[in-house]
Amino acid sequence: MEFLGPDILFTASGCRGTYSISQRSAELYLEVHDPFERLEYFLRLIVSFGAFDKGGFLFHGAGIDHRGHGVIFFGPSGSGKTTVSRFSVNDKVLNDDLVLLFPSEDGWMVHSTPFWNPTQVKPFPTSVPLRGMFRLIQAKQVFCEKPGKGAALAEITSNVPVLCTDPQRGDELMNRAARIMEQVPLYRLHFLKDDTFWRAVDATLGIDQG
Repeated sequence: MEFLGPDILFTASGCRGTYSISQRSAELYLEVHDPFERLEYFLRLIVSFGAFDKGGFLFHGAGIDHRGHGVIFFGPSGSGKTTVSRFSVNDKVLNDDLVLLFPSEDGWMVHSTPFWNPTQVKPFPTSVPLRGMFRLIQAKQVFCEKPGKGAALAEITSNVPVLCTDPQRGDELMNRAARIMEQVPLYRLHFLKDDTFWRAVDATLGIDQG
């Protein structure tokens, strides 16, 4: 992938695509027998850059509507995003891998996305105010800890697909990550592979456990 000013050029085996933000247009040429994987990836690129152009960004994390509160669990592949989503049986899973974040008058909103496969939890189409963000760490006991500001900023930006590698948008991405940190608490969540993590999340965010 190449960044051509505000636009992008996407190339892979058997395909070539361009996305022009200024012209609000995209083209994709495919010469493969099974085009769906490349087509979906190209659509993710368009959503990523389109959202950024509108003031938000795509985020690599599981978004949960927990009693009307938006909670994001994030981390690299294998950290447990789908696991915590499966243990959120009484909540709505916006997506267990990719969500959209947009600023609002009162803070930030987390929105569902349609990107998923049969191994994931099926997304529920909705949006909810973002109440907290949790970096997942699989452990032998459940607790939350507050990282330093520098570490928190790095963890947010490194989980923004594609844009974190774009030098032209890097400064603005850092600014948006910093604004989120000012308005939304971020913690590291040490958790077990069961639903006990929700008690720690509720206690940390002050959510009534009902």
